[in-house]
Amino acid sequence: GPIKSGGLVSLVAANNLVQNSAVFGAKGVSARAGGSVAFGAQATSGNAPVSYVSSGVRVAVPGGGSSDSLASNDAVVTLLTLYDRVLDLQRDEIFITQPDGTTRRKTNADAVVGEEVVCRP
Repeated sequence: GPIKSGGLVSLVAANNLVQNSAVFGAKGVSARAGGSVAFGAQATSGNAPVSYVSSGVRVAVPGGGSSDSLASNDAVVTLLTLYDRVLDLQRDEIFITQPDGTTRRKTNADAVVGEEVVCRP
C-alpha cells in the first residue's frame, strides 16, 4: 500500500530497491540503494524534495522525473533530518517514561545521586 508521512520519508536498501507503490512525505522523499533502483507500474512519490540514488548516482524518480534538479535541496533535506534527530534526542532527555507507561517531565531531583558522601573542592 501507499506510504504516507507527516515528515520526511527515507528509504534505504543495502542492495537493490524495488518500489511499486506511492510514497509521500510532507517534508520530502529520499531513497538510497547500494545496488539498483527499479519502479513498478504503481510507483509514485511526492512532496518535494524528492531524491533517489542508486550506487551513489542520482536516478530518475518514479514517474520519469529527474532528481538531479533537486541537488540544491539535499542540504535542506539533510538539515531537516538532523534537526528532527536532535529534537528526538532532546525529547528523550526531557521526559521520563514511568513504570505504568505514562510520561512525565524530568526534574532536577531525577539527576541527583546521593551516597551519603559530601563532595568538597
